Amino acid sequence: MKEKTGGRGADVIYDSVGGEVTDQSLKCIAWNGRLLVIGFASGPIPAIKANR
Repeated sequence: MKEKTGGRGADVIYDSVGGEVTDQSLKCIAWNGRLLVIGFASGPIPAIKANR
């Protein structure tokens, strides 16, 4: 994603899977980007480290 956006990252990411996908999504998000969690198809709600 960073390559496709010139290193910037995605402005908005819609996550309906959760789990490891949430962690991977955070690596692709732009500064001041938004992560919209709309479900947890993979199981339990993930623990997100907010200090990245």
